[in-house]
Amino acid sequence: MGLRFCTGPGVGPGGCWTFFVVHRANGQQALCVVCRSSGCDAIMNLLFLLSILIFLPLVGAALLLIFDERNSDAMRFWSLGVTLMTFVFSIVLWCQYNPADGMKVADVKEWIPSWNVYYRLGVDGISLPLVVLTGLVSSLAMAASWSITKHVRGYLILFLMLESGM
Repeated sequence: MGLRFCTGPGVGPGGCWTFFVVHRANGQQALCVVCRSSGCDAIMNLLFLLSILIFLPLVGAALLLIFDERNSDAMRFWSLGVTLMTFVFSIVLWCQYNPADGMKVADVKEWIPSWNVYYRLGVDGISLPLVVLTGLVSSLAMAASWSITKHVRGYLILFLMLESGM
C-alpha cells in the first residue's frame, strides 16, 4: 500500500465522494481519482474516464444555451473551463494507464441488444498520448480564440462539439 494524499471535500455522508489522489506505490507516482460510495473505495474505471472525455464537452456546449447572449466573457470562461477539465481528465487517464496491459478495453456495455450494438471504449499505448494531445491542443485553441466577436455562442458550441468528436 502506498502513501495517499487526498484533497477535496466529500459530497456528504454515505454519498459518492470524488478525490484527486496522488499516491506512491512500488516507486511509481500516479494521479488517480477515487470514488467512495457507502464506505467502498474503488479506483475510477477507465470506461467512466473515457465517457467523461467524450461527453463533458457536449454537456458544456448544451449548458452554453443557458448563458445570456450578451455575456460573451462568461461563455468564453465557461468553455475554457470545460476544455481544461477535459485536459485534466485526460491526464488522469494517462496516469491510470498501465503500459504492460497493452490494449486496454475499458468496458463493454450493451446498448441496443436487438441489433447487437454495444458501447465499447478502449485505449492503448498509441491512442492515449493522442487523447492527451487533443485535450492540450483544444485548451490552447480555446484560449487563442478569445478574439472571436461574432456569434460567440455558436462558435463556442461548435468548438465544444468538435472537441467531443475528436
